[in-house]
Amino acid sequence: MIDTTQVPTFVIDCSTLLNAYEIRKEMRDAKIRTYCYAFIYKSQILKYGEQHKWDPTTYGERIYRQAWYIPGWPTMPKSSSGSDILDVVKLFPNINKNDICIMIWDMTNYPKSNIKNPAFEVRALERQLIKEYVDQHGKLPVGNIKSEEYMDRKMMVTNRMFDSLFF
Repeated sequence: MIDTTQVPTFVIDCSTLLNAYEIRKEMRDAKIRTYCYAFIYKSQILKYGEQHKWDPTTYGERIYRQAWYIPGWPTMPKSSSGSDILDVVKLFPNINKNDICIMIWDMTNYPKSNIKNPAFEVRALERQLIKEYVDQHGKLPVGNIKSEEYMDRKMMVTNRMFDSLFF
C-alpha cells in the first residue's frame, strides 16, 4: 500500500488554461516526471491514470494528449494519441474543458522499492486509487473500463530483500 501522505498532490484547473499544451508547461515547471492522475468533471472522477515512463520531452504528455480531446480548446489534436478519452467524453454531452480539473499525485521522488521496476509504485498507487473509488461507489470510474484486479496479486522483490539474500 502506498502511503499517500508522502505523495505531493497538484491540481490543474483547465478553465485557467488557454491551450491544452499549457498542461505540459505546468508539469515541467513543477518538475513532475512520474505521476498518477484523475480527470475530474464537476467533482466527479472520470478516470484515473498513470505515467511512469519519462524523458525530458514528456512532461505531462499523457494527460495533455487526453485533455486535448475534451471540447473547449481552440484547436483539435492532429494525432489519435489520447483519443481513448473520447469514450468518456461522449457520456457527457455538455462537457467542456472549463469544467475539468486534473488531480496529480506526484510520484517523482517517492521511494522506489526496486530500481529494476521503477513503475511498480506508480502503478500500485493508480490501482489503490481505483480500489478506493470502487469501495466508495460500488463501480469503476467511467473511464477505467478494465478491472485490473490481477494487479493486486503482483509481487515484487525489493532491493532490501534481494540484498539480504545475496550480500
